[in-house]
Amino acid sequence: MIMKRLIEKLSLVTSHPLARGSAVVLIGSMAANVGAYFYHVVVGRLLGPEQYGELASLYSLSYLLNVPSLVIQTVIAKYVSAYKAKKENGKAKELVITATQSMGYWMIAILILTVPLYRFFVQYLHVTNYWSVVYVFIGSGIVFLGTVITGTLQGYQQFTELMVFSNIGVVLRLIGGFIGASYSVAATAFANALTAFIAYVLSFIPLRFLRASTRQKTGLTKRDIGTFAVPSLLCILGITSLYNTDIMLVKHYFSSYEAGMYAALSMMGKVIFFASSSFSYVLFPVVAERSHVGGRSDRLVYISLAAVACISLGITVGYYIFPSVALGLLFGSSYAGASGYLGLFGIFISFFSLSNILSTTLLGMGNKSVWMFTVSFSLLQILGIMAVHDSLRSVLYLNIGVSTALFMMLLVYYRHAVKKH
Repeated sequence: MIMKRLIEKLSLVTSHPLARGSAVVLIGSMAANVGAYFYHVVVGRLLGPEQYGELASLYSLSYLLNVPSLVIQTVIAKYVSAYKAKKENGKAKELVITATQSMGYWMIAILILTVPLYRFFVQYLHVTNYWSVVYVFIGSGIVFLGTVITGTLQGYQQFTELMVFSNIGVVLRLIGGFIGASYSVAATAFANALTAFIAYVLSFIPLRFLRASTRQKTGLTKRDIGTFAVPSLLCILGITSLYNTDIMLVKHYFSSYEAGMYAALSMMGKVIFFASSSFSYVLFPVVAERSHVGGRSDRLVYISLAAVACISLGITVGYYIFPSVALGLLFGSSYAGASGYLGLFGIFISFFSLSNILSTTLLGMGNKSVWMFTVSFSLLQILGIMAVHDSLRSVLYLNIGVSTALFMMLLVYYRHAVKKH
């Protein structure tokens, strides 16, 4: 009798969209993150602190360049979630085809128009090879195209297919990174762009379920998309800036060795972010779908916040107790100088991860004002580091203050938004 009740309760939990989706994304993300970390371990060891610091600053640049693509993914996921709720697959198919064509044209135009900026980034980030920046821009363009497919699968909550092909991309990137880092930073950036293209071509396979659908006009206007896309762009720009701009500023203001140390810290800190990101990834389409039909999601949000807080606390405590072991295991003895800062970075990313949950939720609810918080605090971080950069510790203290204040503000704002909604 007890066993029967236990099985019934377990079935109830596993049938829940958040639990089921989070489990799939968590397992898939863990596999992908292990691959991603192994990638950075390999290239970090092969390139050494100075060159790895250069590569990390370039990748941070690419993350900022990819902010528009993340917005496209968010917009696609939101509208596809609505089409899924109404069983309008034909409109989803039309949206995917139209978005892919439009983004292809935009990608080519942007790559051409941004050529004059390449020299600026070479000088600002102290990059040794001009082509490293070129390959980063090309790779960002390819990722830009792939987010249409990612957003579609996310909106349809096809998390298994999404995770499988994401991990295929990680494996390809790992192979390319091993080969490229054996030569130079530029070769590593080239390999990254090449493997991103191969992964993009393969990612069309899981969209075969839309082939049988007949294209239907979506009825969406530029104003409809812009009303959601512009606030999303600003919100995601602020969030992305918070965990990438500091790496670029450290590369600019500090020595190459210190920049390499900080890059390693950043990768260790992102263990927390990646471990908890499955919740925000799954939460967005669930909140968007429920919001569209007038449902509530606040209980799911609080459960997600509690789970992320537990994950963050556990990893951060481990970083405080075993900093040298954690860094040495992944990056080797060359990065031992960063061990004294690892716990602090853990605190920073913990509050950042909690803020990410709330900002994602508010976007899913259709909130158009959340961007004011993320942009304001990202600017505060940038100005703060520009004003005070006497040591890595001062940068980390600033990051902790900014991320903590952002989380508290978003939590208060979310509670107000739920009551109003």
